[in-house]
Amino acid sequence: MPARTSVEHKRKIGSGPGKDSSGHRLPVPVAVPEPLCDGAPPPPPKLGTDGLTAWNRMWSAGSAWLHPECDRGVMVRLCELIELRARVVDFIDSAGLTAQGSQGQLRAHPLLSTLLNLETVIGRLESEAGFTPASRSKLSASEVTRMGKLDEMMARRAAAAVRLA
Repeated sequence: MPARTSVEHKRKIGSGPGKDSSGHRLPVPVAVPEPLCDGAPPPPPKLGTDGLTAWNRMWSAGSAWLHPECDRGVMVRLCELIELRARVVDFIDSAGLTAQGSQGQLRAHPLLSTLLNLETVIGRLESEAGFTPASRSKLSASEVTRMGKLDEMMARRAAAAVRLA
């Protein structure tokens, strides 16, 4: 099955304003008045530097769709795995990509398979949490835009015009 194309990409290569390359209408971007999460919630105490950096970065980037109570568990697991991945990479960097086998032969370092498994699980969790273009389009959050000052002023004027009419 081919990878899903993000709405941003469809809009970029579209045949006209608001249409994809085959002429189908694209969803109208949704303006969100305020983020669901205002900053990162307190991180778990056992996160190291890499996990803490990922924690703050992802809560900031995903503030439009992450919920501090509902999504905390998946974010904790994701950041813990990112921290573990950093430790495995550091160990492999210091020990080398090869190790000596039981018969004295060179073989791939045993932690390389662990690293590949970590990459797979991290990718899956990132996708579930909406941190890939395809997953954001599935969540219909890829085109979420913050309501700017101009949008707020226009909304107030439209509401005032309705009241006067």
